[in-house]
Amino acid sequence: TIISQYANSPILTDLIESFNASVDQTQNIDDFYDSRNITEKEFYSTSRQVKITAPCYSINNVEIWGATAMIVSELLDVLN
Repeated sequence: TIISQYANSPILTDLIESFNASVDQTQNIDDFYDSRNITEKEFYSTSRQVKITAPCYSINNVEIWGATAMIVSELLDVLN
């Protein structure tokens, strides 16, 4: 597959290692359901020329927003 062709890419492995170092993987998923950690963030889409409001999660001083937060939000809906 295409993914397997890049599995040993130095850029990809550095990105994954950097992510793993900055995110506490032991953090409980319940923190994503905690309303104190959920807000909304507005940003401007230059391609569509519109203002978009997206969910934003702030967990362990890391802000997760935009498409990533939308995916997390949908995942949490499925898990409920």
